[in-house]
Amino acid sequence: MKLILSLIFSAFVGTSLLGQVTSDYCIQVTASYQTGPDAITLHWKAYSNSQGITIHRKPKDSMGWSKTIATLSGTANSWVDYNVKEGETWEYKIVSDNSSFYSYGYILAGINAPAIENKGRMILMLEDTLIAPLSNEINQLIYDLRGDGWVVLKHVVKRSDNISVVKNLIKADYNADPINTKALFLVGHIPVPYSGDFAPDGHPNHYGAWPADNYYGDIDDSLWVDKTVVDTVSFDLRNWNRIGDGKFDNDLIPSALELQVGRVDFNDMPTFKESEINLVKRYLNKDHYFKVKNLVPNSRAIMDDKFGAFSGEAFAASGYRAFAPMVGDTLIDVGNYLDLGAKKSYLLGYACSGGYPQGFISYFGSDTFVNDSVPVVFNMFFGSYFGDWEFTNDFLRAPLASKGWQLTNCWSGRPYWIMHQMALGENIGYCARLSGYDRTLYYRHPRSDFGALRNIALMGDPSLRLHVVAMPGALTLKNVSDSIKAKSVITLNWGASPQTNVLGYNVYRARSLDSPFVRINTDPIANTTYTDSTAKHGTNYYMVRAMALEICPSGSYFNLSLGQISAPTYSFTGIDPITQSQKINFQLYPNPSTGNFTIQLNDEMLDPTEISISDIYGKTVYHALNTHSKTIHVSLNSLSKGIYLVQLKNNNGIGIQKVTIN
Repeated sequence: MKLILSLIFSAFVGTSLLGQVTSDYCIQVTASYQTGPDAITLHWKAYSNSQGITIHRKPKDSMGWSKTIATLSGTANSWVDYNVKEGETWEYKIVSDNSSFYSYGYILAGINAPAIENKGRMILMLEDTLIAPLSNEINQLIYDLRGDGWVVLKHVVKRSDNISVVKNLIKADYNADPINTKALFLVGHIPVPYSGDFAPDGHPNHYGAWPADNYYGDIDDSLWVDKTVVDTVSFDLRNWNRIGDGKFDNDLIPSALELQVGRVDFNDMPTFKESEINLVKRYLNKDHYFKVKNLVPNSRAIMDDKFGAFSGEAFAASGYRAFAPMVGDTLIDVGNYLDLGAKKSYLLGYACSGGYPQGFISYFGSDTFVNDSVPVVFNMFFGSYFGDWEFTNDFLRAPLASKGWQLTNCWSGRPYWIMHQMALGENIGYCARLSGYDRTLYYRHPRSDFGALRNIALMGDPSLRLHVVAMPGALTLKNVSDSIKAKSVITLNWGASPQTNVLGYNVYRARSLDSPFVRINTDPIANTTYTDSTAKHGTNYYMVRAMALEICPSGSYFNLSLGQISAPTYSFTGIDPITQSQKINFQLYPNPSTGNFTIQLNDEMLDPTEISISDIYGKTVYHALNTHSKTIHVSLNSLSKGIYLVQLKNNNGIGIQKVTIN
């Protein structure tokens, strides 16, 4: 341990340049707006040594900046963009030329930007040992993800599986729907990929392969190779890397990531003296409490910077740069992480200092989180060894296992993380993906080899968002069927959200819990009831979400709560209306059945009669033309269990009945 500590100390001794402080190395940007005429004003603190400022702009998901759209003097501290419209979002880059170095700032700004309703498909990879003891918590997690606009694809794997087993499941899900498959959430000790021959914390005894979860997020993995690296210098055998050992050679992520990746893994954390299952349970519970606004932190940030400018690297600049667009530059409290966290709660926190695998040297460590409940939700910790997160009692994972409010953590400083998009409604996984592979769009670090490093990892739930709207109350349905018109009218009622600034509610409908919910109202619903006369025949699920206008230091956007999701209801609609004179009757028995049932026709149906049976999605599973018999035996025992519609049609009219196959 003495050798390790001495290396830690020597690796992180640095000097400031010309007396600069950390905040000089970034521009802390905030935005205000107006409507009629529409305009966005960018604000920042002027830096006395600036030689000039340039501003660039791009659409949110564009991978390239515009040419300079404004050139300002070094004393400028604001700029107004009139080339914007309500409902749009624009991303800005502000660059200050400080003669000996450049400062960068970023913000995603908008005026009443639209809500992000559908997130896409999330692959939920669960370790098998968690399934039985945590069934309630896992079901709650899936419910919450669906309520936030995700379609959830669940898989169960063993910790003993090869990484190829996990990767093949991920690739199959992605290739089935590459446009909509967006994220991967690893829960439990899912097999950990390793890669590299480099130690970005600067320690010669730590060279070799580090954990590389972003391998799972890179679907086109042909550039991940295991051909040349031989490195056995690390004091920890985990880092040893040999040809053909299944650990990859890559130090940098070789191509753009397709998936957002987050992990919750409490393997080998004996300092907590609790089982992995209990630690995961605690995390999933506080994850849920935050999402439903039972945990409400102050919209402030902690900045605990023990390194300062550090020869121009200014690690904590990544915190300053990200926090200003999210909470504002005046709500960043500078001081001791534990002391500040003992006085109030925080949405964001950054701390950096000399480190060892289990914590900050002479400061606090993983064991601190066993008893201390620090209320800081989104965290960045930077110090030696933290980026290699599979040590015993590892410090990057420890906050998530605590009784405190910590829900995410990342190693930000080599390189800097990109997180400002969360201010306008994006989830942290969106930022993790950008931080994982981007090398050119954002300023990541003074050294290019600290760009898209393979060890960039998000500890925590990738679906988490910065701002939370309180959910509506319980949702109930009333189904009124009109057999004459073959139509159902479904009335929804729900409890009001306890949040006072809710603008209204949106109602969504889905055919199953494995398909996307689609909004069916046009404008937000002001009251707490809605009538759906357009339901599809068959199974319908409904979801109601509360909506509020979120005003923040990046502008404003419409924000949605998690949704209250109904039990399934079955409607009898989607078929041409039938008048009473056109309606014909028949008997069907037994009902329910195993798939073998009898249709008994009346005399009025002795005319040639078309028989059609369809599933709840309208797919025809049986079709026949009866010309003479009053008794028809149907055998459909090969069909899946569920409700089917039997339709008979002839010159006298149409008859429809439901049959249940058990």
